[in-house]
This record gives sequence, structure tokens and C-alpha cells, in this order.
Amino acid sequence: MFSYLTALKTGDFYGDKRLVYAAGLLFFIFVGGVTALRYMTFASPNFDFGIFSQMFERMKTTGLPITTCERNRQLSHFAVHISPVFYLMLPFYLLFPHPIALQLMQAAALALGILPLYGLCRHNQLSKKACTEVCFCYVLHPALAGGCFYDMHENFFLAPFLLCLLLSAEKKQYAKMGLFTVLVLLVKEDAAVYTAFTGLYLLASGREKKPGALMAAASVIYFLLAVTLLDRFGEGVMIGRYQNFLAGGQNFGSILKTVFMNPGYTLAQCLQADRIGYLLIMALPLACLPFMGRKPSEYLLLGPFVLMNLMPDYEYQHSIDFQYNFGVLALLFYLFIRRLSQCKEDVRGKLLKISLTFSCLMFLFAHTDRLSYVGRWMDHRQQYRVMEEALERIPKEASVAASGFLTPHLYMHEELYEETAGIKTDYVALDLRGTDAKAVEVYEQKGYRCVIYEEGSIAVLAYAPDDNQNSGKSAP
Repeated sequence: MFSYLTALKTGDFYGDKRLVYAAGLLFFIFVGGVTALRYMTFASPNFDFGIFSQMFERMKTTGLPITTCERNRQLSHFAVHISPVFYLMLPFYLLFPHPIALQLMQAAALALGILPLYGLCRHNQLSKKACTEVCFCYVLHPALAGGCFYDMHENFFLAPFLLCLLLSAEKKQYAKMGLFTVLVLLVKEDAAVYTAFTGLYLLASGREKKPGALMAAASVIYFLLAVTLLDRFGEGVMIGRYQNFLAGGQNFGSILKTVFMNPGYTLAQCLQADRIGYLLIMALPLACLPFMGRKPSEYLLLGPFVLMNLMPDYEYQHSIDFQYNFGVLALLFYLFIRRLSQCKEDVRGKLLKISLTFSCLMFLFAHTDRLSYVGRWMDHRQQYRVMEEALERIPKEASVAASGFLTPHLYMHEELYEETAGIKTDYVALDLRGTDAKAVEVYEQKGYRCVIYEEGSIAVLAYAPDDNQNSGKSAP
């Protein structure tokens, strides 16, 4: 205790690496706890957590990423997004086969991003105190936690993987560079954007010309291959998110044509009011340093930010409350560290104080209300228990159509749909919170009978055809 008090007095305490570990642990507890409570309070919707909950259960039993609640038919999730990285999570899911485990894995992986981040700080000759402060800026950046609060998504892998990739590049560890390039590409088809721009940066900066060129080329080839596979055998690429750039057609060529033929329009799209607000939220916790580079090559690392977050008119891609920020945050923090390493020590200290102040204030402003899930659970846990018990009474082999917030809790059913799809199933589960019972009457008119009814909570109906049809399930 005396040694800690002495360290606190001298300032050495802030350079203790255990403080970094503590920051990561607190992030894990907060984010993991809140996202677990989202599930427990029936606040996680079908898109995307219901999909992933069912998918991992099917991966556990069949080894394949099959879902039915994503496109209202049996379909491999890889027909929508090519994300083999999910198989890295499967061993942990096999040990703890429950949707909450997915939420906790996301929180843990992002917390572990502190380790390569700290390594980058030390490699760039920052003091231990400065390294600790950068790590606190990381866990307190509102977009890092914010991206978790729409539940688990494979994009979370981008932050730790890209930080490891950049650290490997800094240390000239070429085998690790190759490994983490592959891991980033396996996250999703559009993850190639991050590795392509990283490779171009390494090439243009002259630091790692050959590895950079190989990384950029491999990324472009992989992206083209993935897009071709999705177009021919899957559901196609979600290019509609760039609808504001598709005036000349429905392909990537139309986007490129718009960007190069009309740069003024592109700039105007990136600087709309909602984008500017988002840009400030991303930049202020980093004292705007990533946007103040001295070397033109470093601006290449801002390419994914422009392409993935500022250009699309898909509102969720320029919001801190969704999963589209993890990759760009890794690149921004790398640039942040590079800028700090170029500053004099006294200036660096002031900039870090500014960053920490903005990080703390914006984190509190953005996420304090997330603690309301604790009160919600405490006040209504009996209701949630009743809802869970009602869903457990549905036979596991039965097909089910359910309200969006119920589907994640029905993950063990092989045939599961959102109730709004209008598909005839053995059972229907309706979320009655905040609604009346008219939906129950609608289904009763379609041949279903109510077998469980908890007013204001949940209704479960079983399909009860006429005797001469002799099909359907009996009441549980």
C-alpha cells in the first residue's frame, strides 16, 4: 500500500501497466454487463442478434452457419456476408453454448485490443504514462463501447486485428503481418478496404514497400473474389447503402464514376450535418490529431473512414451506436499515436489531457443511460422470467414465428422466423409489452389457439387445424 501511495505521489503510478489491465477489465465488465442485460431484458432484436444466436447454435450442431430468420428461409449466413472469422468463436461457444457468451466474447476481444495498442505506444517511444493515457482514451472512446450496444457483430474483430497488423508492420514482423492481414480479410468481404488502404500507406510511406504492395494487391483480389461469389451464389453485395452515388447504375463502377467525375458532390455528401456531428464525436476524443498529419501518405489511412462511414447515406454507418466504427477506430488510434510521437513531451502531455477530458465527458454523455438496463432488470425480472418460461414450453422440434425481440431467445429452434414474415409455423410467440392483444385474435382467426397468455408480456399460440387435416402441434 505504501509503495502505491509513493507511486501515486511521484506520478509513476500512471505508468503502471496494471492500470492498463484494470482499464481493459472495467471496459469488459461495463460492456459485457450491459450487453448481457440487453439480452436478459428482451431488448436484443432479431437483426442481428437473433440471426447470430440461431447461427451459432446450428454451427454447434452441424458445423455450418445456417439461419432461417435472416431471409425467411434456410440459408447460410455466408450467402449474405462472407465471415469465416466466426469459427474462431465457435470453440468458446461450445464451452458456453448461450447467446450471452457471444456478447461477452465481443467485450473481451475489444478489451484485449489494449495490448497491441500499448505495444504501438511503446514502439513509438511514448512514456509509460503516455501509453497508459492512450489506453484510457481507447476504452473511453464513445464509439468503441457504442458499437457493442446493438449486440454482437463480427466487425468487433477489426479493432484488435488491425491494431495487431499495424504493430507487426511497425516491428517488421512479416509472418505476423501476413497472419493478421488474413484474419482481417476473414471478418467480412468489405474488411478488405482496411487492409488495402493499410497496404497503400505502407507502400506510399516507403517504410514497407514490398509487403505493402502485396497487402494491397491481395486485398483487392480477395474483395473482387468475394463480391463475385456473393453475386453468383449468394444474396449479392449490399451496394444499396451507397444509393446517393448510384445515379449511373447499380455497381461499383457507378460509385467510382461519381466520385471522380463529381468530387464536389462527393465532398458535399461527406460534409452533411449528420456526418459533421459524427466526425466531431470520432475526432474530439483524439484531440483531432489523426486529421492533422504532416506526411501525405498517412492520410491514406483515413480512406476507410471516408469510404465506409462518411460517403454512404445509410444512417447507421455514421453513428457511434452501431458496429461500423471498430475498423476505423483502430486506424485513427494508430494515427493518434504517430502524431503524439512527433510532439514535444510538454505538448504531448497537454494533448493527452485534452483527449482524456473529451473522452470522459463524451463517454458519460453517450453511455450513462446504458445503466438503465440494470434498473429495468431489477424492476421487471419476474416478467422476464415468465417470458423465458413461456418460450421454453415450445417444443424444440417445432417451427416458430416470433416477435423480433423474442427470436434471440428461441435460438435452439432450427426453423425460426420473424412473425412479420407471415410464414405458417407450428407455433407463434408474440411480445405483448406495450401492445394490446389484437394480434392474438388475428392469429386465432388463422387457425391458431392461444396456449399461453400473460397479459402485457407474452402470448404463445399453437397451430390447431381442423381434425381432418391432422397436422400441427398440440399445446405444450
